[in-house]
Amino acid sequence: MEKQKSISELQENDILTNTLFLVQKKTLAVSRTNKPYLSITISDKTGLLEARVWERADYFNTLFENNDYVKLSGTVVSFQGILQLNTKFIEKVDDSQINPADFLPSSEYDESDMRRSLFEYIDSIENINIKKLLRFIFTNKKLSESYFNAPAGKSIHHAFIHGLMEHSLSVASLCDNMLQNYQQLAIPIDRDLIIAGALLHDIGKIYELDFQKSFQYTTEGQLVGHVVLGYQIMVDASYQIVDFPYKLRAHLGHLILSHQGKLEFGSPKTPMTIEAFILHTADELDSKINMLVSNIPHKEQGTRRVWSDYLKSIENYAANTYLDLNTVKDSDIPERRRYILDFDDLNS
Repeated sequence: MEKQKSISELQENDILTNTLFLVQKKTLAVSRTNKPYLSITISDKTGLLEARVWERADYFNTLFENNDYVKLSGTVVSFQGILQLNTKFIEKVDDSQINPADFLPSSEYDESDMRRSLFEYIDSIENINIKKLLRFIFTNKKLSESYFNAPAGKSIHHAFIHGLMEHSLSVASLCDNMLQNYQQLAIPIDRDLIIAGALLHDIGKIYELDFQKSFQYTTEGQLVGHVVLGYQIMVDASYQIVDFPYKLRAHLGHLILSHQGKLEFGSPKTPMTIEAFILHTADELDSKINMLVSNIPHKEQGTRRVWSDYLKSIENYAANTYLDLNTVKDSDIPERRRYILDFDDLNS
């Protein structure tokens, strides 16, 4: 039997027959000719694809809902340079026949290696109370398994299984490197505190996000948010440590509560300590780098696009630096810029 192509492998004119996908979103819309059509966002672990149903849209709309698994048949077409699936047939598939892991993107890093790195960070901490706190949290089965598997975001950055762990370890590494720079200047910075903050700053996402079938916000995530949820987890865990210092709880709590940087970005507090400023800077850098890498056009195989779509989180477009820019034709600008050479010719 021929292996099913993943979304990242699809090319124009490919014909799909009873191919499995997860429905992220569906909308029944009306075309310019006042004819109903079905717009569907489908996914597998390699990415997203837009599908359109032009015939019998009303009927197919009744067969499935968001977060259902479906088999689709149709032809891959290109519309304004973006691939779509022109869908002819849809059939809902029972969840019991599906392994959800086959439809969720996952970190490119080895999970066991990341777990090992996390506990190496914990072992490197000298403050006994911080070490006890982290060991309590990351050996608690319910907390740790959610942390190890959760994404770090719904769609903007590290939106894949193990994304939270990958992001937190990257932030810890960035913080460690910044610490080494400023320690040369004899600036007093608490490494134990800041590494703990890096590992815990986004832990609230284990409750903010539902990642069983797709990445969606939970009701608690929408109403409370990961910043406050993470603070609650840390505080609850700290009270399980005998005589945990209340000032240490406050400083660690500040790191979690201020890591978003600004009130309008969801931080109940803005950074007020050196450790908090470093953590916020490392968190923002790592999240935006991952967001850029995930959205620049090189992710689309064979693309000649230079610019990404508009990215709200950076309020700008991102350039495809993986593309050989010498092959990109900018109208006749290179020829028109020969005026300097022409001017020299006239005076020779």
